[in-house]
Amino acid sequence: GANTLLANALLARQQQAPNAYSGTLKGYDANAYRVVFTVVGLGVPNNCVLPLPPVPADIFNVPALAGGNEPLVAVLVGGDGAGYEFRNEDWQAMAAWLNELAAERGARLLLTTSRRTGIDAERLLKAGLAAELLAQAVWWSEAPQPVVREFLSRASVVAVTEDSLTMVAESIYARRQVFTLMPRSAAPNDNDGRALAAYAQGGLIQRISLAKPRQAMPVGSESVNGFPDVPRLIRSALEPHLF
Repeated sequence: GANTLLANALLARQQQAPNAYSGTLKGYDANAYRVVFTVVGLGVPNNCVLPLPPVPADIFNVPALAGGNEPLVAVLVGGDGAGYEFRNEDWQAMAAWLNELAAERGARLLLTTSRRTGIDAERLLKAGLAAELLAQAVWWSEAPQPVVREFLSRASVVAVTEDSLTMVAESIYARRQVFTLMPRSAAPNDNDGRALAAYAQGGLIQRISLAKPRQAMPVGSESVNGFPDVPRLIRSALEPHLF
């Protein structure tokens, strides 16, 4: 991340050691790093463009689908930020869409909000979601719990708001079918917008606009084929500098 940029470059210079950085350069010189990993091309020769951002091994090695025979959808809800603004009609449309998705799949929902969601948005979701479709709900403003990893391991489908690329990436790494939800007011920065477009083009996500809550339910397999081997790509980029 950005907080490590300067220390990374200075330590590499001091120790005469090869160094790598993951993320955008925030104006720093790319030549201060041997390899720069991003998911959007920077146009510099030492840039390794990955299909997904690097993550800790425990996230990459998501357990196989756990739980009983009941179909479940994990719903990860964020809120305003990163160029996204959710209005009342977006929360209402989200609830309606989730009701339709659950009915279409014969599934129930494992839903968690976050610190960005807020009480008002949670109230609208509660009012709009059919109670019988909620297998489990964590309302962050009432009783926050870290359940994302558990929900991802139990569900075969994931719906996640686009305001957090981290949540989107973790959902993709779960190797489930992933729908990303965007409000009417969605203006991600160039890097985030291009990353989401690349994920969609690669078949890793299906983007859903909440401006069209009555759109037909998206189709497709709940399993992900040809999942990118990000650790192997990282090793391949680093090996020429280390050995």
